[in-house]
Amino acid sequence: LQSLTKSAGILYASPNGTENPNGKHFWNATDACCNFSESEVDDVVFIKGLISHCINNLNADHKRIFLVGHSNGGFLAYRIACENSEMIAAVVSLAGATFSDTNICKPSEPVNILQIHGTSDSVIKYEGGSILNREYPEAMRTVQIWANYNGCSYPIKEKEASLDLDLNIEGPDTFVTRYKN
Repeated sequence: LQSLTKSAGILYASPNGTENPNGKHFWNATDACCNFSESEVDDVVFIKGLISHCINNLNADHKRIFLVGHSNGGFLAYRIACENSEMIAAVVSLAGATFSDTNICKPSEPVNILQIHGTSDSVIKYEGGSILNREYPEAMRTVQIWANYNGCSYPIKEKEASLDLDLNIEGPDTFVTRYKN
């Protein structure tokens, strides 16, 4: 990945979260995920500092900061966009979700959102669910919440043709929905 990003002129940072008492890395992300040991770590400050370092020392384009997170990392990407929308161009969340309590998130500017989520995910369920009794919204609800934050007329959506991205599954396996403002 490093050689691919370098040849494309992309600066790529891949930080790890804090180690919990069980030796697993986590991000202190949203009200649903995943600071289960009640750590005082502030991952938003950490990532914001990393972004500032990249802008100030590595000539990163401050208008092209993209956060990509998988699962707990997707939850964190949404939190950072909530609290620092002026720094973030876009979020790509793979099997993550935004805050359960929509009053917690108050982005000051629109942030482009790409939510990628498998309907058969048994860990962070497409239909929403809970982790240790902490609820998270379903994938489509997460997208609708962000469409609303971004000033898109709720719920204007344009359904597009299904895609066949997984050749091991017969027929189309992916659907696309866009929200416009």
